[in-house]
Amino acid sequence: MSILENAVSPDAATAEHSHSKPTSTMWDPFKGSVPFQRETFKNPGKGIKIPAKVQSFVVLLLLISVLGVLVGFVWITAAYYSVGPMVISAALLGLFTWLSKEGARERYRFFKVSERQGWAFTTVRPPSDSNVTKKKSDGTYKREQRYDPKIEPAYATVPDLMRARFGQPIPTVVRAIFWGRTQRYDLPFWLAAGSLQTFGGPEAKRTGQDVGYTFTMVTAYQLDRDIGIRAKLFAEPPVMKNRKDVQTESVAFNEIFHISVTDDPEGEASRLPLIRTLTPALQTVLIDLWHRYKAQVIIDRNIVYLAGYQTIMSDDDKVLEDCLTTLIEDFAEAAQSFKIYAE
Repeated sequence: MSILENAVSPDAATAEHSHSKPTSTMWDPFKGSVPFQRETFKNPGKGIKIPAKVQSFVVLLLLISVLGVLVGFVWITAAYYSVGPMVISAALLGLFTWLSKEGARERYRFFKVSERQGWAFTTVRPPSDSNVTKKKSDGTYKREQRYDPKIEPAYATVPDLMRARFGQPIPTVVRAIFWGRTQRYDLPFWLAAGSLQTFGGPEAKRTGQDVGYTFTMVTAYQLDRDIGIRAKLFAEPPVMKNRKDVQTESVAFNEIFHISVTDDPEGEASRLPLIRTLTPALQTVLIDLWHRYKAQVIIDRNIVYLAGYQTIMSDDDKVLEDCLTTLIEDFAEAAQSFKIYAE
């Protein structure tokens, strides 16, 4: 039994239930509630699988070519020999994605998870550069990214959880949004998820599988009370920690998480609710989640946002569907564990 399973109240276990008919509205952390909806997708089939070694070689070629183009700013010859391979490798990766029907398979995989669990579900368009330019502090300009309106509130509210950061080297890639209720507690949650195909690496050596997927997720839960502050529990390098961080009695917890109160209207006094919320039991849960998912947290008054990622080395759709369902439920249960200890 995992730490998360041990960290629940005895009475809560009796709240397990089979999926009932979906409600007409679903809780949403940004809009309060949204109508129940579930996009449907047909099985696109397997597509043409490209050998993992071929894809890995093309990815490596692309990375080296991009590096060569960057070096070309100071040594023009490097750019001359890098542009061609960069264009060819990028085109090949696009062709591989089309042949394998990767985008359609991902959408169908998410749809099957939502259908099995009885959750609302919608897909999200990837971000794109807009025609709007924004002046930076150094006087230069950059194009602003345009986000799908479905996910734009998340980028506005918890941007730190969406971008790459220490502990999560890749940004949160959102391809789908789920609204649902936990199996064990029957409490509402919002979850944004996406996946990136993975080749090789430590997980491949450990499992013996050459191809896998890294799932990135951000989930939100509503507390029954407003703790009155906005705080971040992020992993940060030890060199960035300082004495102004909020400290708990757990050395292990303090070593992993940089705790900062970003909305602190009453100074030290307003930090007390956060310290009371971070009970030893909750700290144990968060440490466990860090080791399993590199989980990081933002507490925004009465809403808890929790983000992390997990790599699954398999390209079997059924295995990925089962694993994704487990991952989502783990995040939901984790958020509920936070809710239990916070209240």
